[in-house]
Amino acid sequence: MDSVVLENIGKLVGTIGFPGLIAIILLRTILGSFNQRLETLDRRLNQLNNSIVLVTKTLTQLSKEDSTKLNTIFTPVVEHSNNQTNN
Repeated sequence: MDSVVLENIGKLVGTIGFPGLIAIILLRTILGSFNQRLETLDRRLNQLNNSIVLVTKTLTQLSKEDSTKLNTIFTPVVEHSNNQTNN
């Protein structure tokens, strides 16, 4: 290490004490790790949201297709039933 860095570390130890310096270093390390984890979580939540939107769109499209198919199948049956009731 550079002598200036060692000198500054020595001044910090003299000013706040060794336990205080260690506490600051640990806190900085923990907060840095915590911020990285939050960023990772944020990215994953965005990916999950995009997946949910895609699944919702797919289900909506499938639902529309199914209702169209059901209408084409059951419309003749309903019309036939109505014709028999009227006769």
